[in-house]
Amino acid sequence: MIEHRYIMEKYLSKHPEWGISRRCLIDGKYLKSECEVHHINLDYQDNRIENLWVFETNEAHQEARRSLYALVETLLNRRIIKFEGGFYRLEN
Repeated sequence: MIEHRYIMEKYLSKHPEWGISRRCLIDGKYLKSECEVHHINLDYQDNRIENLWVFETNEAHQEARRSLYALVETLLNRRIIKFEGGFYRLEN
């Protein structure tokens, strides 16, 4: 079992009244395979519940990722960040 999925299962199972819990849990305790758990700060080792978000589908998860790439594109276009030497950096 992947730790972040386990943590999300335990969290949602404590809140059966939430719509997301009803939609994403099997028997009120097991996360459906199609549900995706996202690390908000992109640190995949950070499994604190406040860093996790559950999406009902892979497509919804991919949409969130696309929104991040769109934001990066905006920051690049506004010259707030730059890509230099193989890394993204804040522009000085």
